[in-house]
Amino acid sequence: MRVDDQKKELCLDLVADILDAARGADCIVTVCPMCQMNLEASRKKISKMRGRALEISILYLPQLLGFSLRLSRGGLRLDLNLALTRSFKGRLDAMSKPAAM
Repeated sequence: MRVDDQKKELCLDLVADILDAARGADCIVTVCPMCQMNLEASRKKISKMRGRALEISILYLPQLLGFSLRLSRGGLRLDLNLALTRSFKGRLDAMSKPAAM
């Protein structure tokens, strides 16, 4: 096995460990855009590799902060996220609706 292949395999194992550790959480929030991209881009491959769905939403910290400031979904650019589960989108929508009086 080439060194580059070993590094890719190690990276996938590390990302898989993060995704496994976060099972049951609403989402993973990263402080690093490259980390967000690695988690999002590798999620499907790792799910296939591990033989189980590792579905979890992955956000970049400024997106979470923007949501807490009630920015719109468009303002948060959630359309660019590769890993947002349907249930998480539903929760975001429910929380962004004004409270009934």
